[in-house]
Amino acid sequence: MIVVPCYNEAARLDVDAFTAFARHDSTCRFVFVDDGSRDATAEVLSRLCETAPDRFRMMAMGKNCGKAEAVRQGVLSAMDRSARFVGYWDADLATPLDAIASLRQVLEERPEVRIVLGSRVRLLGRRIERRAARHYMGRLFATAASLARRPDEARCQANRAWRAAMWAGPTPQQPPTMRAPAAIQRSAKATYASGVTSWRRSWSVALAPPSPTTNALA
Repeated sequence: MIVVPCYNEAARLDVDAFTAFARHDSTCRFVFVDDGSRDATAEVLSRLCETAPDRFRMMAMGKNCGKAEAVRQGVLSAMDRSARFVGYWDADLATPLDAIASLRQVLEERPEVRIVLGSRVRLLGRRIERRAARHYMGRLFATAASLARRPDEARCQANRAWRAAMWAGPTPQQPPTMRAPAAIQRSAKATYASGVTSWRRSWSVALAPPSPTTNALA
């Protein structure tokens, strides 16, 4: 069962894509969660669900609670219905619905796997299509996020290392000591320095142009 969070998606929800996929794949069901949309999303979803009530279902949040809460509520609802597999999909179909089969195949063939994630990362043999404008916007957002979080994350890592070192006793039988060994002190300092270096490096790569071999379409 796939959870699809929706907020103000009336104009861009590809109803035809969902109905075509439902005809092609008879095992997948969808839960559309209307996250307090202010447009006609609820009406669009209602009409879609009427076309195949056994395949499409709609939940209404009542008010806008954010994507994370919409996904959470949808997943809880799917689990209450004893779905074998539960996942979520973006309503804009930035990742095509055909990719669901690939993710599900991993779960079916490898029962030890509990979670499968998809990521649009350009790896060897992969084809990632992206418009140049989207590429640069993504880089700008990544830079802003790194400026807001990277130094603090590095500092937190270093602080955790310092706290672990300061309170680490040499053996379980001995009480903790307030004096960190010199080697652990150096390790904690290196952790912080590594984070800051990574943060500074992000400046130089944030606005790098896309690879010439990458198709800039999506």
